Amino acid sequence: MKRYIVVLLYLVLVLGPLLAGVVYSMLYSTGSIGLLSKGFSLVAWQNVLTDDFVKRSFLSTIFVATISLVIGVAAALFVVLKSNWLRRSGIAGIMLHIPLAFPPMVAAFLMFQLLYKGGLLSRIFYQLGLTTDIADFPGLVNDNLNIGVILCMALFVFPFFVVFFVQKMEISGMNRYVTLAASLGAGRYQTDMKIVIPLLLRHAWFNIALYWLILFGNFEIPLILGRQHPAQVSVLIGQKFTKYDLGDLPEAYAISLLYVLVVLVVFLLFLFKNRKIQAI
Repeated sequence: MKRYIVVLLYLVLVLGPLLAGVVYSMLYSTGSIGLLSKGFSLVAWQNVLTDDFVKRSFLSTIFVATISLVIGVAAALFVVLKSNWLRRSGIAGIMLHIPLAFPPMVAAFLMFQLLYKGGLLSRIFYQLGLTTDIADFPGLVNDNLNIGVILCMALFVFPFFVVFFVQKMEISGMNRYVTLAASLGAGRYQTDMKIVIPLLLRHAWFNIALYWLILFGNFEIPLILGRQHPAQVSVLIGQKFTKYDLGDLPEAYAISLLYVLVVLVVFLLFLFKNRKIQAI
């Protein structure tokens, strides 16, 4: 009985507000409610689904989140595999936990101070004679390729997965598999590619999915470091909501629902994939 009460409370307190928000967004996006409501209409949805700017925004956001995650996870794997001392060093573990305490806003601000044309890295290059003027430093902030956003998000991901992989290697006793493979004649490269990396990724699969969703929906980093045309989805939604034109509100709710749909589809795909992996 208590179990059912707990489940009911969870549904009411956690899923209830989310469902209410989705229903409200759907009603507002179709003109059923709202300050300028004139009755049911799909004009906002037609505008959003046919707007190339919105399409580019979603594609850019998916690209940035995916590339950032791949770089962060790959760098974490490389460091863990090439630095045996890391697993034995308590100080290194503490140092890796420090970046995890930084909010995205702080991380984005620090990255901005490092990468913009008048920032720390630009001044170091100038002092070393690598550039003839501070303004000659390549634009890594608000650039077309979102390099600043990708670097910041990758650095945001990197320490978490280093800590995660180190812990998994210790807990799962992976050294036994490595020793067994070595005794059968496998080299270091073969052991890493055939045993260590697949096992680590198998353990990290669900965390990778959750981090992709976090990066996909991040607001602060693309707001400070990213380009605004097209903006990342979270920034685009914020722009639509904060404009003085109330006619943009239905489109803002429609884009929000598309965002929720992408998140649900990706989450379910990763959840299904995770269950298949665990069943192997």
